[in-house]
Amino acid sequence: MISALAARIGAWQKVSVHRRVFSAAAVVAVFTFASKVAGAAREVVVAHQFGTSSDVDAFLLAFLMPGLAITVLGATLNSALIPTYVEVREREGHEAAQELLSTTLVVSLVLLSITACAMTALVPYAAPLFSGKATPERLELTKRLAYILTPSLVVTGTTMTWTAVLNAHQRFAPAAAATLVVPLVAIAALFAFGRAAGIRALAWGTLVGFLVEAAIVGWTLRREGVSLVPRWHGLTPAVRRVIGQYLPMVAGMVAMGTNGPIDQIMAARLGPGSVAALGYGTKIEAFVVGVGVTSIGAAVLPHFSRLAATEDWLALRSTIRRYATVLVLLALPVAIGLIVLSEPIVRVLFQRGAFTPEDTRLVARIQSFLLLALPVKFAGLLFIRFIMAVKANVVLMWTSILNALVNVAANYVFSRYLGVAGIALSTALVVMISVSISMTYTYRRLEKLCAARHAAEPART
Repeated sequence: MISALAARIGAWQKVSVHRRVFSAAAVVAVFTFASKVAGAAREVVVAHQFGTSSDVDAFLLAFLMPGLAITVLGATLNSALIPTYVEVREREGHEAAQELLSTTLVVSLVLLSITACAMTALVPYAAPLFSGKATPERLELTKRLAYILTPSLVVTGTTMTWTAVLNAHQRFAPAAAATLVVPLVAIAALFAFGRAAGIRALAWGTLVGFLVEAAIVGWTLRREGVSLVPRWHGLTPAVRRVIGQYLPMVAGMVAMGTNGPIDQIMAARLGPGSVAALGYGTKIEAFVVGVGVTSIGAAVLPHFSRLAATEDWLALRSTIRRYATVLVLLALPVAIGLIVLSEPIVRVLFQRGAFTPEDTRLVARIQSFLLLALPVKFAGLLFIRFIMAVKANVVLMWTSILNALVNVAANYVFSRYLGVAGIALSTALVVMISVSISMTYTYRRLEKLCAARHAAEPART
């Protein structure tokens, strides 16, 4: 029965490219939803045990540097690698694509390892800077948690590269399912060791969860016939293209990736519990974005990359316009509903144990401000993926730098009048600016590419 159902789904997918993209997005969405539910359960357990205490502040601040480095080095490398990987595999075959991946893994592991060592050395100096008005006890706890969490950079960065390659091979389910492991292991660690080890149990559980996730994704990729062994094949033209796109993306992501840490650092200076409140306020928005953006992004980047490799600009333009309209129409009522129900949602999820009614009202306000940008964030994903697919990452770099500057200024102004909730409003403003810029570039670039392709048609015929 299962094989018959799989055969029917496979036949349905073959009818059109849009169905294949939808199927891939749906598969990732299901597992991402399950992962986010598990993540929400982890946050409920954390809220019950620790509330908005300084222990939660310490954990969030300890993960600042590893989290930023994962975004900057891991996510950007994948975005630079996959368009070229797909192009090489389409034009030169599996062996050439494997050589590109093996060489890229060497570069990735060197960068991740050096960065992890540097962050470990910088913990004693960075922790006081990040912790704001922290007591000596919380400052020491932040340092200890940072030492536990820093190795997750190497593990997670490698896992992200393997996941991107799996997606390029149209294998979306295994990597998406593996994300369930991290929150589940963290919950198990809290129940088993939470009373004895406190917030350290969450840190150790998070690290072990990342290791198990890496093992699952690596094993799946190996079964696809892809070697996981890093091996240097020299600076081939394909490797040079990846590096050429990677460097501006790193610069851009450094700028954009600092928005979260800057938000937390500025929140830390507003008083105890502000970082924790900001963290809780992001959970629902991150849940919705994680399910939608992660699933759609995983499905469309390989598809956009194939269309760009074959220079089918008309199909790409049509696809982006159609998907952007659908995504906005789907996300708008979701955003409105979540804003209206923001306080009841926070009350049901978190208001128990050490989490007070005052905490609920503050977190609900933060959550509502973040949700204002939800519809444009969904549509913006498509424009960013197009820019990556056509290897124009320098546009993302300058956009990210501008957004970082706006974020700092808006944080300062809004927090003076709205407290920590003003930082959330600043984040929504930054998202709207970013999407506006990427949308303008995408449509202008597509019009030029379509016009050039149309002008070249008579010459070919």
